[in-house]
Amino acid sequence: MEIEVSTKNNTAKEQEVKSILEDLLSKYKTPLFTSQIIVEEKSVPHSHPILTLNTRNTEPLFLLKTFIHEQFHWFTQDKPNYKECITCKFTSRCPHFRPV
Repeated sequence: MEIEVSTKNNTAKEQEVKSILEDLLSKYKTPLFTSQIIVEEKSVPHSHPILTLNTRNTEPLFLLKTFIHEQFHWFTQDKPNYKECITCKFTSRCPHFRPV
């Protein structure tokens, strides 16, 4: 699946996060369950209707964790046993991360 990363207002901070996120997505094979991400400077990260990330923290690992968290909302939306599904899918695709 291809993913499109765009900015809401095209601010410098949004562009910075967009660039970091694109680098992360090219570097790591992250599970993709949605095809669009918007970076919006003063928003609260959320998954629906379009996955939206903010610019509060530009540390790459933090952005990756936030992105994966929001992605799993998409993955679990039609899965009745979502906790089991998340653990299986996530640990099989990202073995260096383990659930707490």
